[in-house]
Amino acid sequence: MKTPARLACTFAALGMMSSGIALSAPAASASSCHGVSDREQVAASEAHVWADSCAVDGLIDDYRLVSQTTGDVTSILKNPIGTVTTQAYGWWADWNASKLEDCAAAGTGVKWWEANGIIGSCEAQ
Repeated sequence: MKTPARLACTFAALGMMSSGIALSAPAASASSCHGVSDREQVAASEAHVWADSCAVDGLIDDYRLVSQTTGDVTSILKNPIGTVTTQAYGWWADWNASKLEDCAAAGTGVKWWEANGIIGSCEAQ
């Protein structure tokens, strides 16, 4: 069983990520980051997002942490509705992390389109 602090941190991360605030690990110096970071809101639930190489690496790490921890939460929940919701967050985090990893392989930074927080298409900058 994971520590309560880790679970609390994960739920805080879920809340911030689902509201459009990207979490990231402490980035390397700006001179070692490649690409640009920006966000263009196209509609209420759609956006075009650019992230430099440092920001996208941190975001991938955050998605992986959410995915790992949702499995931990699922294992302690007894409520089927809560379990399904937690599994949905795990799927969402896995999907987005996988999409970003594929695009970030070049180390240049990434541009993606998202709808309702789910990455639809992605490419290197």
